[in-house]
Amino acid sequence: MKSRVKMTDNKQTGQSGLTEEFQAAHSALVLDASFANTKVAIGRVFVLENNRIEPSEDDRKKRYGLSPETEGGADNDVPEAAKAQFVEEQTERYNDARDRTIVTYENYLADAQHALIEVRDIALDSLGAELALVRDSSLAKKVHARIQDGTSAEVAADDEYEKVIAKFRSMDAPSIKKVAVELDQHRATLQHHLHPDKKLATLSNIQPGTLLVSPTFPLSALSSFRDHETSKNLVDGAITDAGSLESHGAILITGMGIPYARIAAEDMARMKNDDIAIMDGAKGQILLHPNKTVIESYEVQVNAQQDQSEALLHKSEKRKSVATTDGVKVNVHANFSVSHEAHDLKIANPVGIGLYRTEIAASMRENSINSNVWQSIFKQNMAACDPKGSGYIGTTIRTIDLAGDKSELPKAEREQIQSDMTQVQMHALALVQKDMAEQGHKSKLRVMVPMISSNEDMKAMQAMMDEQAQKADAKSIKLGCMVEVPALITELDKLDTAFMSVGSNDLIHSILGIDRYDSESIKKYDPTNPAVLKALDEVTSVGAERDIPVSICGNMASDPRYTALLIGAGYTNMSAKIDSIPIVKEVASRVNMEEARQLFDTIKDTDTRAGREELLRDFNSYLGLSADGHIDLEWKAPDDAWTPSTREIDG
Repeated sequence: MKSRVKMTDNKQTGQSGLTEEFQAAHSALVLDASFANTKVAIGRVFVLENNRIEPSEDDRKKRYGLSPETEGGADNDVPEAAKAQFVEEQTERYNDARDRTIVTYENYLADAQHALIEVRDIALDSLGAELALVRDSSLAKKVHARIQDGTSAEVAADDEYEKVIAKFRSMDAPSIKKVAVELDQHRATLQHHLHPDKKLATLSNIQPGTLLVSPTFPLSALSSFRDHETSKNLVDGAITDAGSLESHGAILITGMGIPYARIAAEDMARMKNDDIAIMDGAKGQILLHPNKTVIESYEVQVNAQQDQSEALLHKSEKRKSVATTDGVKVNVHANFSVSHEAHDLKIANPVGIGLYRTEIAASMRENSINSNVWQSIFKQNMAACDPKGSGYIGTTIRTIDLAGDKSELPKAEREQIQSDMTQVQMHALALVQKDMAEQGHKSKLRVMVPMISSNEDMKAMQAMMDEQAQKADAKSIKLGCMVEVPALITELDKLDTAFMSVGSNDLIHSILGIDRYDSESIKKYDPTNPAVLKALDEVTSVGAERDIPVSICGNMASDPRYTALLIGAGYTNMSAKIDSIPIVKEVASRVNMEEARQLFDTIKDTDTRAGREELLRDFNSYLGLSADGHIDLEWKAPDDAWTPSTREIDG
């Protein structure tokens, strides 16, 4: 159990702890923010930014610590004893900073032993090579020579690094250009060690209760968001000034139960290391420098939020599937991406993995992944997520999807890479299924392909799967199809597929004509839009008519506010973010199928967004679910059935 939040507790004085720093007359600096969820977090700011500390022009002009304009500042005017003392001091400073930089990278290499399964091999190789670069003495000799000539350690190191970095930058090969990036980071690390007043901000410095502030959150760094031994989150909140709340980084972070917010760049610049801040997802605000009263009021909210999460998780551990109040079985599966999620997934107790995103592992590696590596990654993660620890969890794997923010490559190049990667994955998946069968495990593997726009596309993908299975000397796998391209809706009646899984994120954004990866898209995102609901209805109708299993994944399936609406549309198989599984299960168990269908039909026929959202709020309130995501744990089913006329609805 996570310790309760009590930032105002001081056992020695009996008075406020962190809040002692603020006078009661102060309240807080309020920063507007867009959130990916409605959660609340309190913590200390940690700014993840380690840029080059470039010496000033004045520093560059100095010789033996003196400016040329200073009396006695010319080289021939500086006493030899003063020169010797300067050289000794600067050499000692540089050597100490270099030794500390080597230790920093040795620690990085040690941490790589705990890296995700998906990148552990390359992390060890890459950091081993980087450590060798840091230890290389040739650059150190050049810095020592510059110091002997009267240059400060800061200027000598910066200049000599820049000469080497410029050479690598000028070369065409990407692998060589990468060395320039690595050297640039080495320089920044050394410069921070040269300046005791400059804190080296690395993910290894994160302490429990951190609100992490950074322009970007690399997917490969997410494993550092939690303690490797306890699997508890170290990061309580993530704040950035760029990117979409629908990005895959945001999805993975919120899936860990971490509030994620985007603020203006000028506001992010106000946030400094060790500042106390509060993230309020319900109000869309970040409160910077809050006083004691403000913190205490939010402590109550955070602890209530924690109590709810623990109570729901306890119930979720006891039930894999749930049933609606009228006996309809609802299966809640998990979205899965990387190995560090296995711990939380087993506790949440889903029916299985309903969406395994393979592009996340691919994005963490610079080089393409061969079939053997994919096979190893898939099998290790399926085994790690098995609740019994003796087999493999039932898993639906989506072949590589490089659309949107998953790749910055030009479209033609991206499509070719996706095709090549898909074939390699299919080869690996055929072998995974073969291996599981030979080990005596009942096959629990399903495979689906993304971005299908026609039956012709689906046939081509199945032919590719058949070909790769033949090359692997294995039985082929009948593929499922993701329904996320609007054009496919009109071809569902003839689609040759094992199952259909609605990708709600892309489908909704495509139908509404908005860019999912635009930072402002959240304002236009409306899952209740009648065009969206008609498409969702069509998928379940065709699935029922043709006896094709249907499921849904994406943010809509993870948001408990839409659980009843989806059940009303006929979706009794959902794949949600791991952190959302307990509350989605709980809401589903309170739904009456007939009432949910009435809700769906009523909202689908309501013209205004305000009217649709009011209907949904009213129904969720009937289930004990508030707009801010709080659920009444003491809820009892009302005696009267829900109808749209329960209260007057505008619109």
